[in-house]
This record gives sequence, C-alpha cells and structure tokens, in this order.
Amino acid sequence: MIFLNEIELIEEFENENIDIKLVYEDSIDSTNSYAKRRSDEFKDKDVIFIAGEQTRGRGRRTRIWDSPKDTGIWLSLLFAS
Repeated sequence: MIFLNEIELIEEFENENIDIKLVYEDSIDSTNSYAKRRSDEFKDKDVIFIAGEQTRGRGRRTRIWDSPKDTGIWLSLLFAS
C-alpha cells in the first residue's frame, strides 16, 4: 500500500493543474465539522479537507464514522458559493 503525505498530495494537484485548494491535517475531530468551521475562509474557492485520522468522524444522519489513522481517505468537499 502506498501512502501519500501532504506535500505529495499538493504536488499532485499542482502537476495536474487542478484548481481546488487542498487542506491536510494529520488528525482532526471530523472533516465535516472542520470544513464548516473554516467555510468563511474559503467562500470563493473549492476545497478538499483531508485528514490522516478523524477522532470524532460522523456520517449522514449523525452516524459515527470510525476512521483510524492511515486506514482510509477521510475527506470532505466544500464548494465555492
């Protein structure tokens, strides 16, 4: 299995000329909650929030989302308004 780190992910996006901001954190509570907290910061930009792990991840209908470190891709998308 190959793991990409934050720098490699950003470089891949830049190499492909993808006009989406990438925000990576090693560990956060929930990518959805994090995206909501930072939404004002990125009003005019599409953003992908990625985490190495979520300590309190949640899915639809407030379902708990188990997301241990380095076992998957934990992300949320925020589209410009």
